[in-house]
Amino acid sequence: MKLQGTVIYADADGFSLHDGHFAIHVSLPPDVASPPVGALLEVDGTTGSNRPAGHLYPLVLARSLRQVNLSPPPAPLPCSLRDLSSFLHWDQFVVVEGFVIDHSWSEGVHRILLAAHDDWAVIQVQGTAEDRFRPDLLGARIRARGINQGPDHSPMLAMKVAAPEHWQVLVPGREDPFTFPELSVAQIASSEASSLPFVKVHGFVLHSSPQNHVFARERGGDAFRIAIFNPLEKPAPGAGLASPVLPFPGVSPGDEIEAIGVAADTGKDVGLRFCQVRIVATKATHPVAVPTTIPMVYEGRVTNQIVTLSGRLVERQQIGLGGNQFRSVLVLEENSRLLRCQLDSDDPDPYEGFRKNDLIEATGLIPGNPSNQPLYLLLKNKEDAVSRGLSPAALFRRVWLWGGLVVAGLVLLLLWVQSLRRSLARAERAENAERVLNATLEDRVHARTLELESARTDLDRALDQERELGALKDRFVAMVSHEFRTPLGVTMSALELLRHHRARLDQEKQGELLDDIFSATLRMSGLMEQILLLGRAESGKMKRNPSPLDLPVLVRRVISETLASVGTDHPVDSDFEGDLNPVSLDENLFRLMLGNLVSNAVKYSPEGGPVHVSVSREEDRIELKISDQGIGIPEADQPRLFEAFHRATNVGEISGTGLGLLLVKRCVEMHGGSITFTSRPGNGTTFRIVLPLEAE
Repeated sequence: MKLQGTVIYADADGFSLHDGHFAIHVSLPPDVASPPVGALLEVDGTTGSNRPAGHLYPLVLARSLRQVNLSPPPAPLPCSLRDLSSFLHWDQFVVVEGFVIDHSWSEGVHRILLAAHDDWAVIQVQGTAEDRFRPDLLGARIRARGINQGPDHSPMLAMKVAAPEHWQVLVPGREDPFTFPELSVAQIASSEASSLPFVKVHGFVLHSSPQNHVFARERGGDAFRIAIFNPLEKPAPGAGLASPVLPFPGVSPGDEIEAIGVAADTGKDVGLRFCQVRIVATKATHPVAVPTTIPMVYEGRVTNQIVTLSGRLVERQQIGLGGNQFRSVLVLEENSRLLRCQLDSDDPDPYEGFRKNDLIEATGLIPGNPSNQPLYLLLKNKEDAVSRGLSPAALFRRVWLWGGLVVAGLVLLLLWVQSLRRSLARAERAENAERVLNATLEDRVHARTLELESARTDLDRALDQERELGALKDRFVAMVSHEFRTPLGVTMSALELLRHHRARLDQEKQGELLDDIFSATLRMSGLMEQILLLGRAESGKMKRNPSPLDLPVLVRRVISETLASVGTDHPVDSDFEGDLNPVSLDENLFRLMLGNLVSNAVKYSPEGGPVHVSVSREEDRIELKISDQGIGIPEADQPRLFEAFHRATNVGEISGTGLGLLLVKRCVEMHGGSITFTSRPGNGTTFRIVLPLEAE
């Protein structure tokens, strides 16, 4: 196989070739020297694979190289430190930004430890001269471009930079990071610290864990958590250069310290990562426990603090940690809140004498964590948890239990004495009680009967609504099936004829078939337009925009357009009465009302049957009447005439959707008017619309 691309990184083991889109590692034969960075090469070789730390990646095994020219480097892929340290873009040319936490130089290689608020990684810059090493990089924000590649898939080497020119300082750093301004815990918890490379805090040590997590408290009482990092391995004296970052010196409770690090968490649990610590004074104070309660622990008000609290012992657990180490867990309860108190020691059961429901007083640390939720109380010594005997809550329950038993016995005794005294009158009262019981039962039967009748009424109403919804669905399905299937059938039939027999059809027949397709399409378009208009009206999106109209001209025009759209010259006459020019109405809504009613009158009238439209004005209202001598509307269908998809039972095969009259009614209601009708089967129908006029 042959590849062509630009060399973006090279060392003794091979080089990385970039074709403008992707990069891949090329392994060289033993007798071939690495090409210079920036060279445009043609590579002849075979495919292979590389398996760093169990991860499989492709590579190219080169047989021969030919340099074509020099080429500018391609644009690097933006990458976060988290993606870089997880090798999300293995072998790719990336650019990353971060804060310098530590760095060192040896034998022309500059190693820089970068950190961000979410992760860290070490980059390795090749070809760096000794005089380019800068001790004032600590806390600087830099940008570097190179290859996301490391031999053991570890963040300790996550990026290879080809030359010192491939990284730059965006924000200057300092040689001594402890010269950064000091912030309070409250300032770190706010957004003020999010943009700073380093944050300095000052406080007194409360606790130091074996994992190099230090918990401290400032003079104001607020606590914080810091995580120490291991600095880069320093070269031997005279063999290289390194930053002044020193290993963690170790601290004890009460030490006064200054810490420099990157703000990691905000809110209830304030913490710093990648910290350096400087001891100001040893044993400067004695950590004092803060009195608190378990609910306050849940509220996060004492996170990272040494506290003293008490609670009822709910459970005691013993966990083996291996060797001679054990973890003792006391689960305490207060106001329905549970808190684990744990002690790690070589004593297999230091709290053997503690009993369930004892009141336990415990003193220890509430350590925070990245999710800002206090999880447990850390006990340092066995003496940090003391039993104060039976808890008040348990004692209160026992008093209530024994007191209740005594009271119950006295009550039973009194009841027995009273039962003896009432035995003589029991027969008489039994008869009275029977009468009262009968009356009560009658009242209950009557009440239950009323409840059943009410439930049956509600059930009948629900069934009626269900049947109505079912009928509406059936009408909709029938309408869609008929109104779409007929024009679709016409369209498909005409298209089949044109597709298979077009050569044998004369121009006139082809024109007839195209007219059929156009008419069917127009019919389906009209149906969809009616559904869309009704949807807009029902959702309130259709607005009324009144304007001055010449009503006689508009009525005649709508009648003419309606007759043309249905393809008939059915006789429709009109008359006008009163001052109709101009009147203020919404032209589009008026067209919808008149067009639908005239179309229905023509459609349901016998051929040549007269249709009459009259428009009159009386003071501040317009009255519109449309009369026909058609098939009329059966009385059983008249109450539901304005329901969606409802059509009269006598329409037969006449096409229609059952939406037109509902759309007319919505248009009338938008004008604040009213619509009524009179009809008798076989004697025609008259619709009357009254519309109020806008004030001029």
